[in-house]
Parts: sequence; structure tokens; C-alpha cells
Amino acid sequence: MLEETPPSLRETRGLSVLPLKVFVNPQMRVLDGRTVVFQEACESITGFSAAVPRYLSVEIAGLNEKAESVTWQTSGWAARIIQHEMDHLDGTGPAQNGIGPRENSRFSRWPVQP
Repeated sequence: MLEETPPSLRETRGLSVLPLKVFVNPQMRVLDGRTVVFQEACESITGFSAAVPRYLSVEIAGLNEKAESVTWQTSGWAARIIQHEMDHLDGTGPAQNGIGPRENSRFSRWPVQP
């Protein structure tokens, strides 16, 4: 995905390659209450996306794969991914964020690749 994204869009959205990080029983804290809205998709509902507001900066804490306490403060694309995944853990799925076929939601659909 990253290679297919134009450099100007990567910069605007703060897209970058991220290392794999494991958080068991994660807790998230908002570090910057300002939000930014970008199109967001979810593999749980293939083929749909929606404009979703996310906080600019967050901190996530939990245990790593060795059961050691870890904390990570991040912003931009990584903060957006953390919030998206925390939504899943909190039971807030894509449909609650407007992603997918829902009445009165603003979403777009793109072709599903076989």
C-alpha cells in the first residue's frame, strides 16, 4: 500500500513503515485532543471506506510478548492505526464509524479484488 501511495499523500497523512509492536491488554490515552479526518477502511468490511476523525497523538501501554510493561507515544498514521484497532477491542466496529453499508452513513465503495 505505501509504495502505491503518492509521496504528497504520504506526507499529508503521515504515512510511514511501522515496526510490529505487540500490546497485551492495551490501554490508550489521548495526548493531543485535536482531531484530523481522513478516509479510513477496514479489512473487516472489505471494499468500503469512510471519513473518520481520529486524535492526532496517543499513548498506548500494555504488556509486550515477553509480559514486560511497554509504553509507546506516537502521532500521525501510527496513532490512527492504534485508535482503529482499539475500536475493535472496545466493540466499536467499522459500521459505528460509518464504514460499510449503513443507512445515512457517508461511505464510498471500491472494487473488491478477487
